[in-house]
Amino acid sequence: MSEDTLPPSLQESLLALLAFNDKQGTVVAAQVKPEHFDAPYQEIATKLLAYRREQGRAPGHAHLDDLFGWALERGDRAPRLRKLLAGITELGRGLNAGYIVGQTQNHIRRQSIKSAVMRASELYGANTETVQIEQVLYNALKAQTQGISTGTRLNDSNFTFLDRKPVDIPLGIKELDRIDFGLAYKQMLLYIAPKGSGKSWLCVHVGKQGLLHRAKVLHISCEMDEATVEGRYYQALFGVARRPVAYLRTKFEYDQLRRLVGWESQSVKPRMAFTDPNIRKFLREKRKPHGLRLGSIIIKEFPSGSLTLSNLQFYLDYLESMEKFVPTLVIIDYPDLMKHDMDNLRISIGQTVVGLRGLAQQRNFALFAPTQGGRGSLGAKRVRSNMVTEDISKVFTADNTLTYSQTEAEKRLNLARLYVDHARSTEGGYEIVISQAYSIGQYVLESALKSSMYDEQLRGEDGNSET
Repeated sequence: MSEDTLPPSLQESLLALLAFNDKQGTVVAAQVKPEHFDAPYQEIATKLLAYRREQGRAPGHAHLDDLFGWALERGDRAPRLRKLLAGITELGRGLNAGYIVGQTQNHIRRQSIKSAVMRASELYGANTETVQIEQVLYNALKAQTQGISTGTRLNDSNFTFLDRKPVDIPLGIKELDRIDFGLAYKQMLLYIAPKGSGKSWLCVHVGKQGLLHRAKVLHISCEMDEATVEGRYYQALFGVARRPVAYLRTKFEYDQLRRLVGWESQSVKPRMAFTDPNIRKFLREKRKPHGLRLGSIIIKEFPSGSLTLSNLQFYLDYLESMEKFVPTLVIIDYPDLMKHDMDNLRISIGQTVVGLRGLAQQRNFALFAPTQGGRGSLGAKRVRSNMVTEDISKVFTADNTLTYSQTEAEKRLNLARLYVDHARSTEGGYEIVISQAYSIGQYVLESALKSSMYDEQLRGEDGNSET
């Protein structure tokens, strides 16, 4: 294993892993040595690796101060060390552990090959016998196989599948959370909804859920500018309206099985709007309790038709190296607006979606991607996955598929329905009713199981049979 140091951004992530992650930190501790770290980090790495060897686990927040207390008292060195430790602690929140481990292995293997090639070149220049040169290259290539996994043999299984959670980031929609339908690392959730029904609002809602569950969120918009998306996040987080206009809020009545048995709608005035003269002060006060956690969301705009998979990979590498930001949740709003081959549009979109899912697997993040329903989804009683626009392979590629339906009668009451069309870890064919309030940034206020009487109740309230 080469003694060349790791990239600075990776070094800090590794220290966070060694300090706070028991499972993946153990994998890293077996591969790295203090010599892989630059001087600012080497002292910290030495102490963390020694602690893990002695204790067999990560020191965590409880013992980090004890471990470095002696160094923090060393006069003029203390501020720098304290700053480094604070940075590592912040990185430890929502760290993409699986991706960091993979990057470490890749770097060490590359450095091993680099050293072997340089050594072989020296031997070649010195007219060393061919067999010795071959041996140097062979040893380096042989070492690479240590980073390749054979896979899992059933008879050797430690039943790790029992430890896996079906959902890593819940959607914050009670009835979907209850059946473990949500966001999972290395998986893609495809959301199909008619044009103009609020796909981007669900993107913001998903990002907010990521924030609440300590994910590092990258929200990419190919449709709206960054300022607009930022404003929607503040609406979603704090219930702020764009204008001080009353909105209709529908509250649910449930039976003992949490099925919807009735509702009551009333006009409500928002407590704060963007037009209020004190809005900046209000928002500053509301975000104070979140502190630096709001920095866990990055919003990035790419003009429609400009973003390619290569651009996205480059941007992810940039965030990692320059911002020390490795996302655990990526939202693409939306893949249809990325750059495609217009002569083979359907095939190109399908290939893009496959590539996006591959990135999620490779980089160990959860992927959320909305897409538009076709003409048949407009006002449909139930939107299904076969109503998706362009290439149906988008549906076949996704791990989980959720659809949105809303008739005119429901729209007047700020109601809609979500249908689990396909799910990898739970049952499909599940339909719920949600109440919404887009005017204050809320994709969902309440959720309930759709009862057999729902359509009849809706017709009775609306006085027609549009549903």
